[in-house]
Amino acid sequence: MKRHFLKILAVSAALSIFISNAAYAGTWTTESGQWKYRQDDGTYAKGWLQDTDGRWYYFDANGRMLSNTATPDGYQVGEDGAWVNHDPYASYDADYPLKDYADKAGLQYVDVIMSYNSKGDPVMERRLRQDYNYGLYNYFGLSDNLCKALYGESDQIGTGEMAVDGDSLLVLAGVPLYQEGVGSDTYKQQRNRLALVIREYLNSYQWRNASELERARNAAFYIASGCTYDKDLYNRFVAGEDTTGDPSFTAYGCLVNHKAVCEGISVAYQLLARSMGLNCFCAPDDEDKDHMFVYVQADGNWYKVDLSVTGLAPQAMVRRCFTDMDNQEVERIMKAYYNEENPHIKHIQYDSLAPGAVYQLKGGWQYREYQ
Repeated sequence: MKRHFLKILAVSAALSIFISNAAYAGTWTTESGQWKYRQDDGTYAKGWLQDTDGRWYYFDANGRMLSNTATPDGYQVGEDGAWVNHDPYASYDADYPLKDYADKAGLQYVDVIMSYNSKGDPVMERRLRQDYNYGLYNYFGLSDNLCKALYGESDQIGTGEMAVDGDSLLVLAGVPLYQEGVGSDTYKQQRNRLALVIREYLNSYQWRNASELERARNAAFYIASGCTYDKDLYNRFVAGEDTTGDPSFTAYGCLVNHKAVCEGISVAYQLLARSMGLNCFCAPDDEDKDHMFVYVQADGNWYKVDLSVTGLAPQAMVRRCFTDMDNQEVERIMKAYYNEENPHIKHIQYDSLAPGAVYQLKGGWQYREYQ
């Protein structure tokens, strides 16, 4: 990191030698398909030049802009000719660590009409694009459709999703939310507290410079070492008590209260992994449909991450999760989930969903259909 920073300083110094007032008074021209920069004294720029857009460009001895190549002094310029700064932390904002990363991580959002008020005006919410049929990774928690695809019946446990989950990532991306004006105080407090914990985690190490497998393992260790399995809630659940709404079922319980059952632990891991651009989804256990874990894809392979195993040290738990690959099992799940002839689930094409568009929410909160 230090070496790269020094390199940036070096190129900045080199570039500054060439800076002239002409950079702000010249004209871009093309000759035989080659871009040139004509300065106000009539000459063409050579070497490095910073344009009014703040970006740096390099011109050869004949004044032709270089593109999609390395300059003679070893720096990369892109297809548009601008210097490509490969430092993943060049535009990093510690207060909003996903601000320049949300699109890369696939954290796209849509504006949804949730209902209408007494005046007939739409009540809007801005949500992450989470739907079952666009992709399993776009849902935080266990998809009811996944259970139907695998077993022909709904899941035996809750989905694990809360509004604060996806919204906390939008907060970290600096995305303004309609919910800020209409959401309850409890919702906003929980959302912001969860966002703060995730922000502290993302700022705790240079995950952008880490491999996918390192990111996946690091998130697993963070949860395994920071969350205690809520045995009391589990016992009450098994005994048939009404445990509806207990925070230990949620990512908030795992990451903020440091206590959760498999459901909350799994969604918390999914939140961290998805925030770092990893494909992952929560899945039910074929042998015990009351149990939830996560499949995560790292460096081309799938791993089963089950962090609710009691009696293991965090290091041993993480090692257990990433020792064997589960590519064939995930292939089986995907085949069932995306089988359009599966009679238990309805497939909808969501290709037209896009940020900035407005959609009408239809159906229940378990099934989202936009129009």
